[in-house]
Amino acid sequence: MLERQKEIIVEVGKYLFERGFTQLSGGNISLRDPETDLVAIKPSGAAYGLMKPEDIIVVDIDGNVMEGTLKPSIETGMHTGVYRNRPDINAVIHCHTPFVIAWSLKNEPYIPTVTVSQYVTNGAIKVAPLEGAGSQGLAKAAVDTLGADYAIGLKGHGLLACGPDMKWALEAALVTEDAAMIACICKAMGGETAFFDKELGEMEGFDALIRIADL
Repeated sequence: MLERQKEIIVEVGKYLFERGFTQLSGGNISLRDPETDLVAIKPSGAAYGLMKPEDIIVVDIDGNVMEGTLKPSIETGMHTGVYRNRPDINAVIHCHTPFVIAWSLKNEPYIPTVTVSQYVTNGAIKVAPLEGAGSQGLAKAAVDTLGADYAIGLKGHGLLACGPDMKWALEAALVTEDAAMIACICKAMGGETAFFDKELGEMEGFDALIRIADL
């Protein structure tokens, strides 16, 4: 079942690990088949460097195991929650990126926009409140914070990125960590930082501040 999706998860997992976006087995990746609503997802505790396509678990849209002998990721509920609420989404990446985590621990409600990220995120990147790993609370907070967006931070935890395909989700993950890294560097430099969410939105023809107006 979902053989190509399993191969892609293995390939992307190795890439994220080699890039330093996650630890030996941390984080999780999934792909949904829009025709069947079945979801291929990384198993819990599997090391990215050793993971094989046959290790990947297949679950239904509610997280029930349909194929595989290993335990599915503890964040399966977060992934399937995104898919149930966003029929346009077919790929989800969750990883423990250092700069998103660092920025979220400054108690900032969003990561400011930079040009490298705004074309994917349409402005600042929201940060979901702190919830326990693998909990229903985290799944709900992630889905609620994500809304119609493609990437969010998870306070003290990492990032969640998604898209209609894996290329989109991967790009969203990469630019979100880049934006957080730039924000952290600006904070460390001290003095005034010229955040320009409003100007970037005007240049690109959208309201870059409406999504964060109440944060």
